[in-house]
Amino acid sequence: MHDVAFELGVPVWCGGMLETGIGRSTNLALAALRRHHVALRRGGLRWAHLDDDVIAFVREHPEESVLVVARRTAIPMPDLPLDVGRHLLGTEPGGEGPRLDVWSIT
Repeated sequence: MHDVAFELGVPVWCGGMLETGIGRSTNLALAALRRHHVALRRGGLRWAHLDDDVIAFVREHPEESVLVVARRTAIPMPDLPLDVGRHLLGTEPGGEGPRLDVWSIT
């Protein structure tokens, strides 16, 4: 992966992550999500929620806004004053355990 990225002139960080099939597929899904959503590349940042177990923020760009929620435990989604749209990514099936979720904001 590093060599391909280097040949294409794409900066890439290649340290500290387990390269399992699940890890690779999650990394590819995150990269694809970032590539397809301008707010994740160039959007501003607005904090939506922060506590001991959840970090939530909105990436805002004139073309779109995206909500990112990272939970470190199997707790319900926090109540946020936002109208979430389509669910773009969830890293754990069924919503149990630590996970990352990304939604478009309508």
